Amino acid sequence: MGTHASKIRPQDPRRLTGSVDLDRALARTHPNAPRWDYGIGYDLGHREAAYWIEVHPANTSNVREVIQKLIWLKGFLQQNAPLWHLTQNAGNPYRWIASGKVNISRNTPQFRQLSQSGLGMPTSNLAIP
Repeated sequence: MGTHASKIRPQDPRRLTGSVDLDRALARTHPNAPRWDYGIGYDLGHREAAYWIEVHPANTSNVREVIQKLIWLKGFLQQNAPLWHLTQNAGNPYRWIASGKVNISRNTPQFRQLSQSGLGMPTSNLAIP
């Protein structure tokens, strides 16, 4: 997670099971894809879950790009059964962390697009689970 690690706050750091810089890991095999940034594994006690995190500017002009990344990520995960299963174990597995200030008003079409995509509003940091 590099410089973005401080934006992630696990409820219990001992339950973190791993992380992946998905963007970097898939750069060669999917060079033109709108790759998602990171994946984090977390032990929920009775099962392991995967959370997928995109750190990105959070303006109305960025919503379409992040939704395209989400669509790509879901397709990628569905082709990778173990990751898809871990993703299904998580409640709200797709998260957008704002790299700066959030500038998306709740009364805009972009906010509605986010809601329809299953991706919530971007936040400045993230608590897991």
